[in-house]
Amino acid sequence: MFPRSTSTWVPRAVETSSAWQSKPPAKDPSTPYDNLPAPRTASSHASPWDKLPPPKRPKLAIEGGFQWPTAAPPSNESGAAAASSAESAPPPAAAAKAGATGGKEAVTAAEKRDEIIETAPRLAEHLRSAGATKFNKVATMASSLLEAGRVSSYNSAAFFEILEAGASDPARVRQKETRAASRALYSSAVARQEVFSSKQQAMLRLWQMRIVNQVDLQTLAEQFPRLAKELRLGMLMLPCVSPAMEPPTRSGAPREHMPEHARRMWADALFECLEVAHERYNKREGAQSEVNMLVKSAHDRRQNFTDEQNKKLQAWELERRDNARLDATGFKPATK
Repeated sequence: MFPRSTSTWVPRAVETSSAWQSKPPAKDPSTPYDNLPAPRTASSHASPWDKLPPPKRPKLAIEGGFQWPTAAPPSNESGAAAASSAESAPPPAAAAKAGATGGKEAVTAAEKRDEIIETAPRLAEHLRSAGATKFNKVATMASSLLEAGRVSSYNSAAFFEILEAGASDPARVRQKETRAASRALYSSAVARQEVFSSKQQAMLRLWQMRIVNQVDLQTLAEQFPRLAKELRLGMLMLPCVSPAMEPPTRSGAPREHMPEHARRMWADALFECLEVAHERYNKREGAQSEVNMLVKSAHDRRQNFTDEQNKKLQAWELERRDNARLDATGFKPATK
């Protein structure tokens, strides 16, 4: 039995009156219970354990299971090391499943994901500075990662750096040695666009026009009607010089255009495709009328293009008008 003080002592567990809650009783040094924590009640303060950090949790679910923390804890904290070791082990059910399958699927999936994140900066640098041979090798490797489903929403931000690097030099799209690898990479990315963020998906649509469609214009003549239609739809997203020149919509509502900050990039992409279309199909029977429609559409929206692009647009527009007069009269007028 512990000695009791002569003063009246009331345990904290039964402190119910407002007087006790507002002003706790003076502690008696002779009471051995004063050094023990008060029991948790509805009116007591938070436990000191509430200040501890929450337990670690798995980062994200991936194919084959969770990726569990593998970093070693500090060596000078044996208790924390034991806790971390126990925490990083998979639960019994997952361990049993891993034992039944050899544990290969979960480990391989984690390694693949980590491999993409760790190697993305190096692959991006190769795409920016490498020659045609190495560019094709890296682009083909990146395409295979997409087609194999190894790019997920977890590592898509790292993989997007590779796509940005591959599109940093627009001239590669025109180079015969690299255009096939470029098209394969960005068409694979568009096919898997759901793993990317909404902002990244918008950039993928731009790259589909600037890279995929431009390569198809250079190599797939039989696809020109489809590609010309996509170019016309892209042009409609840019405003005309005058609102009166805007084509009417089916509903009769005013036509909506893309935000002003995005027009510069889209105008460049559309002009590059139009340039290829004019060079390859302007003199081909059955395709010239489509090219003329594209030229007129771009000329009506000439304020969206640069001065250098407008010089070419002006020359193409004069040629288009001459061809139109030739079709109407049968005589070709002299071009200034």
